[in-house]
Amino acid sequence: MRDESVFRCGIVLILLWAVLFALFTGGAALTRQKYAAKSGNETGSDETSEETGGPDAEPWFLPDWSDLESGTALPADVLSGRDALPGILPPVEGTGTEDLEITVYRSADGSVVTMPLEDYVLCVLSAEMPLSFGTEALKAQAVAIRTVTLYQLSVGREHGQTDAPVCDDYRHCMAFLSPEEGLSCFGASYMEGLREAVASTEGLILTSGGAPIAAMFHSSSHGRTEDAEAVLGSSLPCLVSVTSWEDDRVSGKTLAFSSFRALFTDRRDVPFEGLSLSRDPSGRVASVSAFGVSLTGTEFRALAGLASADFEISLDGDTVSIVCHGSGHGVGLSQYGAARMAEFGYSFSEILSHYYPGSEMKDAGDARDARDARDARDARDAMYFLDRESTKEA
Repeated sequence: MRDESVFRCGIVLILLWAVLFALFTGGAALTRQKYAAKSGNETGSDETSEETGGPDAEPWFLPDWSDLESGTALPADVLSGRDALPGILPPVEGTGTEDLEITVYRSADGSVVTMPLEDYVLCVLSAEMPLSFGTEALKAQAVAIRTVTLYQLSVGREHGQTDAPVCDDYRHCMAFLSPEEGLSCFGASYMEGLREAVASTEGLILTSGGAPIAAMFHSSSHGRTEDAEAVLGSSLPCLVSVTSWEDDRVSGKTLAFSSFRALFTDRRDVPFEGLSLSRDPSGRVASVSAFGVSLTGTEFRALAGLASADFEISLDGDTVSIVCHGSGHGVGLSQYGAARMAEFGYSFSEILSHYYPGSEMKDAGDARDARDARDARDARDAMYFLDRESTKEA
């Protein structure tokens, strides 16, 4: 009798648990359906994990949020204020960035959005590096993003028919997810993890001679990063080739021989007399020659749509096989290399010192004071020179 009572109690508890589970999951599903209806997504979407899209997606880890990019909106109650978006940072006094705002050109519809610099850093970080790469790698990436943004402001680039100094296209500037897009893709707890990385480095930038450096970064390198001169045609401070400890990320491509020929020439009467590759000190292809034409490794990478300029080419009859190592232009910080350094206990400042040798980390406010002082000195010297020349003529 006692055993039967215990059995019945167990059955009741199981049924009760099943009912509660159904109510919970049904409510969650209903919530997602309501959200999907409001946002224009009829099918709805599940929550996104830290590894959404995988590191080899295009852009290299972003999920498919084309619906968001085409103009869908989050529910109004989600957008009711800054506190409703955990990914947004409150301004912090004394960092030298609290009064800076960034205008971003949205390439999908040609619109622009203006936001505080630290909010922009978070929006780019959410699109450029996954939370799983580790706190120190995320902090290093945040500093690089902030630095290159101030560098872009200093050179005065424009996008579209606007005066926006940055855009959201990773092929031109840096990838970008708005606060709403980041929250929708990854969820509040994920964005909070990224927010902490940004907040803990707030205002910090890398400088050379008191000015922000062009803190370029890329996805991954195969053993060594690239020197800026090999990609840009001119050297830049702190952007030299350094070792990069990371796993080799291999990708491949197969072309018909006719397509391979078309990369060099549209003339079919030019004979193929062999293929020649030369490499620079980083191991990437400096030049590739065939059909009487020589292309730089960077040019061939762009024409063939390759992941990097570190590649090998093999020919087998009418088939051309290309194997690539790493991903991106190879200059500056390697994101996978930074993750590996963080895994082995290196701090964000050590990671940055390694990938940008000779750089100096400063508060943006100090850098701005130094820049203003330098500009004032240059103006004073110019006035002195003009006065001296006019005195001579008199």
